[in-house]
Amino acid sequence: MPSHTEKRKHPRIAKSFFVSIKKYGGAKTLKLAYTGIITNLSEGGMFLEMKDDSLAIGSKVNLSVCFDKDIVKISSQVLRLENLKKGRTGVGLKFIDLPDTGRKSIQRLQ
Repeated sequence: MPSHTEKRKHPRIAKSFFVSIKKYGGAKTLKLAYTGIITNLSEGGMFLEMKDDSLAIGSKVNLSVCFDKDIVKISSQVLRLENLKKGRTGVGLKFIDLPDTGRKSIQRLQ
């Protein structure tokens, strides 16, 4: 049986943070807005849990994360979806654009 090779470039940090998730449609109009809880993150992406299941793999979403005193806006893409307990959805996201303030905030958590 083939062994599973770890694909992650950055170490994961098991911390919980609230996150605001927004998906925009044509003409940059707000299409959907959600809230979720980050369960782990790295400089490359994050995994979060949310109640809504209307995101699709490949969707691009904008995140607002509060790291201590900094609110960081991050562009990301949905890579993975998981059905979790109690009607919750797990979402694996890859960062498309992580500002320096976000990178520094994540590095301070390590």
